Amino acid sequence: MKLTRRQFLKGAGAVAGTAVVGSALGVAADKVLAVKTDSTRSLPVDRVVRTTCSPNCTGSCGQLAFVRDGNIVKVQQAADYPDREYNPRGCMKGVSYHLLVHGPDRIKTPLVREGERGEGKFREATWEEVLDRIASEFKRIGDTWGWDSIHVFGQVPGSGYIQKGANYRACAALGMTHGTSFDFNGDLPMGMPITFGVQNAEHEAKDWANSRFLMLLGANPLETRIPDAHFLMDAVERGARMVVVDPTYSGTAAKADAWLQIKPGTDAALGLALCRQVIEDQKADWDFMRTYTDAPLLVRADNGKRLRAEDLAPGQARDPGPAAGVGLGGYGRKAPPVGTAPEIPGAAKPASDAPPPPVFVAWDTVRNEPVLIRTDRLGVPEGVEAALEGAFEVTLVDGSLVGVVPGFALVRGGLDAWTPDVAEQFTGIPANTIVRLAKEYSAERPAAVIMGGGANHWYHGDLTGRAFALLAALTGNIGRSGGGFSVYVGQYKVRVDTSPWWNLGDTKARVVPSVYFVRGRTETMNEKVPYPENGFKALFCTFANMFVQAMDVNRLHQTLDGCELVVVMDHQMTDTCRWADVVLPATSWYEKSDLTATPLHPFLQIQQPAIPPVGEAKSELWVWQEVVKRIDQALFEEHFNVTEQGAIEAILAKGGFTEGITMEQLQAGPVRLRVPDPDVAFVSQVEELIPFPPRSLPAALEATAAFIPTRRIE
Repeated sequence: MKLTRRQFLKGAGAVAGTAVVGSALGVAADKVLAVKTDSTRSLPVDRVVRTTCSPNCTGSCGQLAFVRDGNIVKVQQAADYPDREYNPRGCMKGVSYHLLVHGPDRIKTPLVREGERGEGKFREATWEEVLDRIASEFKRIGDTWGWDSIHVFGQVPGSGYIQKGANYRACAALGMTHGTSFDFNGDLPMGMPITFGVQNAEHEAKDWANSRFLMLLGANPLETRIPDAHFLMDAVERGARMVVVDPTYSGTAAKADAWLQIKPGTDAALGLALCRQVIEDQKADWDFMRTYTDAPLLVRADNGKRLRAEDLAPGQARDPGPAAGVGLGGYGRKAPPVGTAPEIPGAAKPASDAPPPPVFVAWDTVRNEPVLIRTDRLGVPEGVEAALEGAFEVTLVDGSLVGVVPGFALVRGGLDAWTPDVAEQFTGIPANTIVRLAKEYSAERPAAVIMGGGANHWYHGDLTGRAFALLAALTGNIGRSGGGFSVYVGQYKVRVDTSPWWNLGDTKARVVPSVYFVRGRTETMNEKVPYPENGFKALFCTFANMFVQAMDVNRLHQTLDGCELVVVMDHQMTDTCRWADVVLPATSWYEKSDLTATPLHPFLQIQQPAIPPVGEAKSELWVWQEVVKRIDQALFEEHFNVTEQGAIEAILAKGGFTEGITMEQLQAGPVRLRVPDPDVAFVSQVEELIPFPPRSLPAALEATAAFIPTRRIE
């Protein structure tokens, strides 16, 4: 009898029993230690602690750390996720990380530079000395140049809400600026904000198994998403086809039904050709395009802008009423009744003097007239057949006539140029292969497009993402389990409301993209960016090899020349540490407490210290507590005299995605966030007609909604 992996795990899961609240070590750790109750057996360890592996790989895997004499001697997968599909999860890189914890490059004491910056010449110092120096220099720089001239840069806040959140809290308290990391690295898909109004979006990895067709673009999950790669194989086992588009023959390509070797940087040409072919084959889902995208909204020929109701002469456009309750094509089946605007999670109450939301215009082919389309609910008013092609004329408020066309007519005009033959010239993929790929992708539903981070590093990489987002929308795969357009990068995602910890009430950290720390003020910089009046005079860098990862290292060193203090906090010596004036020894995730989550699975977890800090290493929270205490004792007492557990409990109490989750539950093991199962991007928009975008924490909904004024996929 042949057992599938899924069947094997279901059988093995029965052995695990029912999870109960155990000691703070975790239920899985308690079960391992229970062997010691047999006097004829003995484990060569003192304790086993359940914690979470938390690099920027997005695995966020539960681990058991086996400790003997204060050292981690072994790491093992905890395999304690309530959803058995996620058990076990881990990789060899994670289970061998303890070798770095006790490795030769570990920084064990504070260091002070003795030679020139970059020489790597340091002397050991006491914590008292370095903390006094940092606090006094911060006060001097803050008083002289302004506190906003001190830039704090920390990578991947999604992998440690408490410790890395302490950076944000310190910035809010002292007025320093906090940087950004994923746009700094070039990892995040810049097409996502201007298409969906979100920082990024993806399906949980388990949902890959529900797909009927998988198209992977520059993604190599068998090497980069090791704990979750089996979900691809689960889909294939169920009959799904998997196609990998990649310049190199990767490990994932070796497992695919087809590998298409594309020329680097030409993915957008392939995406546009696929879109064109889907339309040619009459496989486009026009109901989806009318219901959820800006495709039917009219665009003015004179200025290229969307036509708004306020542009038109009085009485020129009919108001057909609210969008239909079930949208078109059966979409919106969970929407509230017609005439009721769905509740938008995370939306702030508009100010009394705020302008009314914009009203756009479509062309109704049934009555051959313009009609109003509002933004409080997705869909199209009942009885309206919104045009997606054609050219029309409307009368403006000043009495003049102007030509208008549906937005999709302009898109279609652009697609016409991208025939398979033209795309072959750019991509190197044969035209007949492009045609076949389009036919096979559009023939299956659900079909998933999975994109890696590589395309985002290219100039105009945003257009690559937009091309494949269009493909997913054209085929009605957005908001559908097993489908979607998902871009998997680092552990960027903040999945809980961190405001009780990161903010001081209404006071938030001033965020300045670290691109501007490197390159200075630019002509195209958004006027809302709070760039410091006197530029940057100090840098506090935590857990980031900034001087290796910067997009323009040479320009970064010019900024560095103007910095009067550079502090780097890390657990091992990096090239960035060598350029610091002060190096602080940091704890690893096996030596501190934290709260963490990931885009790849929906479980909230904690890090629990398995061993005491190595050498004189300290956590980020401890360092900021000591610095703030030296700067302003009263400020410390009011805002920083708090433990990690207190900070975690404050976040949990905020509710929303953490509703009902307790510290005791997290100490016992991972707890699923209050999200749908499976966790599918934009499912609320598709099922409930809630306007785009969903909130991208920690930003306010209104901040990202500004990217898509139509509140539709654009």
